[in-house]
Amino acid sequence: EIPKRDWSSDVCSSDLFDTPVKTNGGFTVNISNYDANYTWGATVSAGSVSVGSGSGSTLPLTVTGLSSGQSATITVTTSRTGYNNGSATVSGSAKTNQTVTFTQPSGMTYGDADQSLSASTDATGLSVTLTSNDTSICTIVTGKAHVVTTGTCSITASQSGSSDYNAATSVTRTFTISAAVSSKTVTFKSNYSGGAGDTSQSSSSTVSLTSNPFTTPLRPNSTAFAREGT
Repeated sequence: EIPKRDWSSDVCSSDLFDTPVKTNGGFTVNISNYDANYTWGATVSAGSVSVGSGSGSTLPLTVTGLSSGQSATITVTTSRTGYNNGSATVSGSAKTNQTVTFTQPSGMTYGDADQSLSASTDATGLSVTLTSNDTSICTIVTGKAHVVTTGTCSITASQSGSSDYNAATSVTRTFTISAAVSSKTVTFKSNYSGGAGDTSQSSSSTVSLTSNPFTTPLRPNSTAFAREGT
C-alpha cells in the first residue's frame, strides 16, 4: 500500500507562499513548493483567479477583478493518487486608486516673480510632479511657475503610482502670461505764426506713451502733433 503524504501540513507553512504583489485590480502570488506530480487548483473569495504554468518549484497565481484596495483570499488545493488532499490559503489586495488635486494658477505678467503652485495627491507618502508642457513659454523652478515669455502657460500635475497605489489621472492647468506695459506722460510744445499781423503764439499737447518688450518701441500718438486751434 502506498503511504499517503499529507501535503496540507507542508503548504500551510507561510514560507511556501511568496509575498503577494499588488496590481491594478488584483494581485499576484507564487507558490514556492510547486510539485508537478500533483494536480493543483485554486479558488478566490472575490474577483477571479487563474493558475499559471509551473516552472521548477514555482507556480504563479493571478487574481483580477478587484476594486480599488479590495482584499481577497485564495484557497489552493492539491491532489494526487495515493496521497492526502491538501489545501492552504493566502490573502492579498489590489492597488488603491489615487486622486491628484491641482489648484488653478493665477494669470501672470512678464517680469513677475515665480508663482507658487498647489498640487497634491490623496495617496499617503507620495508627491506630485509638475511639468511645463511648453518650456518656451514657462518652466517649473523649485515647484513654482517661472515666466519665459508671453503666451499661454500649460502645466501638468502627475503621480506615477507605487507598489500600493495606481497611477493617478493627470491634471492640466493653463493660464495667460501677459506683456508688461509701461506708460509715461510727455508734453510737446510748438510755436507758430497765425499769419500777417498776428503775433507768435505757443501751444502744448500732453500725450501718454505705452510700450512693452514684445511690440513696438515707445512712440507718441500722431494726433498729438496737430497744432491746437487748427
